[in-house]
Amino acid sequence: LQYLLPEEFQTWFSERWHPAFPITPYIGETEDGQIAMIIRPGLLDAIEFTENRGGVPLDDEEFVVLGMLEWTLWYLDELSWKRHQMVYVIKVIDLNGLGSGGRKLPIFVPKMKQIITGLLEAAQRPYCEHDALFMAVNAPFIFR
Repeated sequence: LQYLLPEEFQTWFSERWHPAFPITPYIGETEDGQIAMIIRPGLLDAIEFTENRGGVPLDDEEFVVLGMLEWTLWYLDELSWKRHQMVYVIKVIDLNGLGSGGRKLPIFVPKMKQIITGLLEAAQRPYCEHDALFMAVNAPFIFR
């Protein structure tokens, strides 16, 4: 995964990631040079994501997320050395549609809760802090 340009990495990621959980690992750079990504848990169909796998084991998603983290940290390191300043990630979490459209909240789908917990545990140990900002947008009333 190293040495892939952002567009190439996005192609690699989209070929492997389940479409029922929209994530775009690289959407560009800010004016000050931070990179940005968007996660859309509001559009996540947790049942589709966990049950309709097309023969792909659910555990494979963890490997794709770890690949995304590896590429992101490699790319941040490359940019930081090149610019002689630290570069971080801004993560936009779009909650629009959370629990609507007949979709269950992800934490109420046992397999989804399990995969989220596993991903958080796997990502917290070996990866250094790389986030400049977590920004939740379109939050439902319950989060305001």
